[in-house]
Amino acid sequence: MSEDERGAIESLFCLPGECEFQENEVIINTNIDGFESTSSLVPEVTTHVKIVFHLGQDYPNKFPQMSIFSGSLDREAISRVKSKVLQDSANLLGEPMLISLISSVKEYLQLELESIHTMARMSNDVQRSCDKSNSDKIWTTILHIDHMRSKNKYCKTLEKWASELTLCGKILFCNKLIIVLLQGDIQNIKDFIVRLKTVSVDVDSKGHSCKERMMTVLCEQQHKISDINRLKDFEKKELASRDQLETIFMEAGLISLYKEHVMKLH
Repeated sequence: MSEDERGAIESLFCLPGECEFQENEVIINTNIDGFESTSSLVPEVTTHVKIVFHLGQDYPNKFPQMSIFSGSLDREAISRVKSKVLQDSANLLGEPMLISLISSVKEYLQLELESIHTMARMSNDVQRSCDKSNSDKIWTTILHIDHMRSKNKYCKTLEKWASELTLCGKILFCNKLIIVLLQGDIQNIKDFIVRLKTVSVDVDSKGHSCKERMMTVLCEQQHKISDINRLKDFEKKELASRDQLETIFMEAGLISLYKEHVMKLH
């Protein structure tokens, strides 16, 4: 590398540490910026990059080896940058080229970072769109409980879980039939069911605490909130007849679920 080329490079980088010259190496510490970021998922506005040029004895008749280090780019992105720089600089062989190479590296790094920014923004837009499309929908799940020996303990436990998981619903007792009606986020409903299967909620014939072994999930269905009368709380109801049970589902706008999944139970 000639003294003129070294002087030209030094003039581009005025701050200490931005440019270092070692034996057969030129080390550039620089920042790539120029776009705004409003999301924690996209790269920071300013991204630090380290570029190392390894100069062989044949330089400038042969391209220097390039090493690029950036926490915001993976190996494939860095490989694309290096490939594009070398393609664009083919006509520079035989003359000082480091300033052109530095400029090209920064330009292609900028494009790669902007591409990451754009993809992340698009992903965020898709997620927001999905969230918006699901904001007017809710899940309803119907469970059939075979029996409860310790009714008060069992119901208090279910009420506690519903409160913790922000679920609405009803525990419906109709003669020997026990139905649990749940409404809310599907993941919270699944968590409720997992607890029901893994936590002691009742007592066995000997009075020992036991888990629910005979619960059946009758259905899980998503609804538009506008199509049903959304449940407002979680409560226990004692019903005297199947007609009263049917009325509960009818008032909630869930009569089709009652006819398909509950009516046939004895």
